[in-house]
Amino acid sequence: DAFNAQDYQRALAAKNKAEDITRVLYPNDSNYEGKRLRVKQQYVISSASLQDILRSYRLSHGDDATTPMTEGMKVTADELLRALLLPSSNESACALACHVSGSESEFVKLMNAKAKQLGMRTARYFNSHGCPDFSKSAITSKRQNRMCAYDMFILARYIVTAHPEVFKITSLKQSHLDALGMDVRNTNGML
Repeated sequence: DAFNAQDYQRALAAKNKAEDITRVLYPNDSNYEGKRLRVKQQYVISSASLQDILRSYRLSHGDDATTPMTEGMKVTADELLRALLLPSSNESACALACHVSGSESEFVKLMNAKAKQLGMRTARYFNSHGCPDFSKSAITSKRQNRMCAYDMFILARYIVTAHPEVFKITSLKQSHLDALGMDVRNTNGML
């Protein structure tokens, strides 16, 4: 708007501010850790074997599942992403986390490192799916995923800018998951 109003100094200041924000939110991934993360992301896009992942998930979370998966089932990363992003399948989040990092706890470390890299000041993750732990333990009940509204904005901006393909999934009203033999519906009532 400033540029079109021929206020070039204000337009340049806005451009510089946007570039500064971009440098903070989207740092260069040309280092070893960045390349390693990219390889892991590409690996997830292949397919995920759920045998050990499901056993581990059920031991720690029980059988309360949005998507009925069984041990030995082969599910593509695309189907797991649709199950995660449409009906909010916690077991899909855990399966993807375990597939990428070998365990949910290792993936949580990556989540916290990425939050720090993005400049999120209050974000702290304890699991891959975001649901609270309803344990009766006072210590466990204090270890909940959290972030302020501004950190949520930073994360949302990063996702839609760095991974615009997410809209191909989140804009679906429903989807069929072949490996699971089921249809899932988007829980976003605004669609």
